[in-house]
Amino acid sequence: MVRKILIGLGALFGLVLIGAIGAVFWLRSSLPQTDGSMKLVGLDAEIEVLRDKNGIPHILAQSEHDAYFALGVVHAQDRLWQMETNRRIPGGQLSELLGAATVSTDKFMRTMGLCNRAEKALASLDDQTLGMLDAYAEGVNAYMEKRSGALPVEFVMVRAKFAPWRPVDSLCFLKLMALSLSENWSQELARVALVSQLGIEAANEFIPPYPGDAPFTHPELATLYGDALKPIQLGAVETPLPGLGSNNWVVSGDHTRSGKPLLANDPHLGLSIPSIWYLAHIRIGERNFVGATFPGVPFIVLGRNDRLAWGFTNTGPDTQDIVLERMTPDGDGHVTPDGIRPVTTRTEIIKVRGKDPVELTVRETGNGPIISDVFPQIGDQLNEGYAAALRWTALGDTDTTVASGRLVMMAEDWDTFREAGRKYVGPQQNIVYADVDGNIAYLAPAHVPLRDGASATSGSLPARGWEATDRWQGLIPFEALPQSYNPATGKIVTANHKIVDDDYGFFLSRDWSSPYRANRIEKLLNATKRHDVTSFRAIQTDTVSQMALDVRDAFLALGDYPDVPAEMIKVIARWQGNMAADEVAPLLVSAWHRAFEERLYKDDLGQLFPQFYRYRPQFILDVLSGSTRARDWCDDQENQDVAESCHDIATQSLLAAIEDLEIRLGGGWKSWSWGQLHLVSHPHRPFHEVPQLRRFFSREAPINGGAMTVNVQTHRISSREPYNAVHAAGLRAIYDLADLDASQFMITTGQSGNLFSRHYDDLVTPYVAGSYVTIPTKDQALAQMKLKKLTITPARTKR
Repeated sequence: MVRKILIGLGALFGLVLIGAIGAVFWLRSSLPQTDGSMKLVGLDAEIEVLRDKNGIPHILAQSEHDAYFALGVVHAQDRLWQMETNRRIPGGQLSELLGAATVSTDKFMRTMGLCNRAEKALASLDDQTLGMLDAYAEGVNAYMEKRSGALPVEFVMVRAKFAPWRPVDSLCFLKLMALSLSENWSQELARVALVSQLGIEAANEFIPPYPGDAPFTHPELATLYGDALKPIQLGAVETPLPGLGSNNWVVSGDHTRSGKPLLANDPHLGLSIPSIWYLAHIRIGERNFVGATFPGVPFIVLGRNDRLAWGFTNTGPDTQDIVLERMTPDGDGHVTPDGIRPVTTRTEIIKVRGKDPVELTVRETGNGPIISDVFPQIGDQLNEGYAAALRWTALGDTDTTVASGRLVMMAEDWDTFREAGRKYVGPQQNIVYADVDGNIAYLAPAHVPLRDGASATSGSLPARGWEATDRWQGLIPFEALPQSYNPATGKIVTANHKIVDDDYGFFLSRDWSSPYRANRIEKLLNATKRHDVTSFRAIQTDTVSQMALDVRDAFLALGDYPDVPAEMIKVIARWQGNMAADEVAPLLVSAWHRAFEERLYKDDLGQLFPQFYRYRPQFILDVLSGSTRARDWCDDQENQDVAESCHDIATQSLLAAIEDLEIRLGGGWKSWSWGQLHLVSHPHRPFHEVPQLRRFFSREAPINGGAMTVNVQTHRISSREPYNAVHAAGLRAIYDLADLDASQFMITTGQSGNLFSRHYDDLVTPYVAGSYVTIPTKDQALAQMKLKKLTITPARTKR
């Protein structure tokens, strides 16, 4: 009997195993064809796609149309699921696949109407740009019609199909990227919340001005807004993490070994697998274009051609306003300085997997969509008769940013490159430039609002829709935007810090990133007389944190810590600031800093604390130096029996940090290291949120760096994994204008988004190690490489 049961179980196991093996083989059929030949409808002429050992394609085409067509093909081959999510998020169509959990996200996106506006923007584009978008979509769709086998596993698991790609889908994603890089609306809400909780003076201390700038002053909230706000905090909207942003810099030939410029760029974005970036080489006739693309977008976003190179960092201008609207009693109108204006409405139907569709009524004023209808954190804080709209330069019907992208890629010199910037709407970028003739330059193009200097809100607090001074007065003229050409210093550095002098005649922002990264880059550039690619690599992967050293020194200056092992204090004191994964000191200092932040202001912020709990080094340093005056921040407001000193808080924090690390890591402190908890996390969308699937789809690895190092690896100290890097350089690139084929690149995970591809995660280890790859373009170099060759020929002549 037992034997029969075992035989039956064995047979059942065998069937399951055979089924599993069969399923794996079937799913592996989703891998793309990368060699041999393929015929596709829509091509004008034969093209070749050569792939190197890292899966980077070299697209060899004779026309722009065929090049963009081929880029659509390779994006669809390698990143199909990513492309699907890239268009579903801005379109508010996630819930159709993922169910009720994403309805709130879809409501917000439908309210913003990004894809509706992208559709209207098509009418503002020139024929060449429309041709590019059409050719790319043709390539995606021709490949999808030709391919056979399974779709990538994500499609199978959520039972999704791939609808034909449309030109507007590319614009939808660019709108989404613009939204993700335009965050000042959350800063406006943060200021209101802090002023409501702390008062103006203490709020200005908690969010101190950029070094050298004066604090932002304004009337009391009741004076500004009348009865619009309830007497509680407005909006628990998460504010940006410290250290977010990007780096780029360029030096002239006066500072290089070759006598030609060098340019470096490492844009910092939220991490994911696959990477947001996809590397490619495109040859159109005799011209080469190399760099990073966005899957879903038909041009090189960051990179170089045969004559010049360019790199972006986010400028972070104030291009958004929360506008409080005084509504008419019937809700059909809103009060403006010119009288009552109508509110428009439209109905959106959101499909929800497994549930009934959700009907959403979207309201818009002349200032923009009313987001308080879909953000309870905002709407619940407004008194009856008021609403909050979002005004943003990217919400207009005309947007030629995609045309600018094509022209940047095709530019041949500074004049044509600069002219391409005229078509750029946003988000505003610090663009550094270098060319083979030895010129370097800087440009910050975008549509940036021109503000009335008499406004009491000045873009830093929600605007009042009924006040004329809070209106925009147009846009800053293109000629007045920050720019320079061959500066006398021969160096240009941007790292999201303040990029204009105090005498600049226009308001750009009050919320610049801390200058720690910019200062470190400047220091390292000045430390070497003549640079080359090797020295630029050392700067780009530098992991010394002056911020951590400043906070450490401030803690140690408070006094002795007799309750802590003396040897631990010596290790902390001797540390030189290198956030190395194999050292214990960066872990101890980071954990100490984290615990101190919590104990310093949790009592002051009350229910707002989770929203604002993050590294705030300038505030910490101001408190510890005694320069704050609004309140005694170190005294625990919840304990009136004892007046705590900053040294008391620092002692409690270090002891609490040690205890927390003992729970997390066990063992003695000498066996700990930063890399045990500081892991670069590449979450998969959406399966990272499913514990049973996370280990299969997501990736993580120990990594050097920290929140304010040049090699940024920012962690969210309020999360369950408070030291995991969630925001970092998704791309590293160094361009050598003396030999552009010697330029170097690296992305975070791999070229493929297909779980069954070896290129899914093959770049994780090189990325962590600070390694780079080259993408040569010359025929001789390509001939010496072991390349897979796919020849694509026209199935028939289209035109």
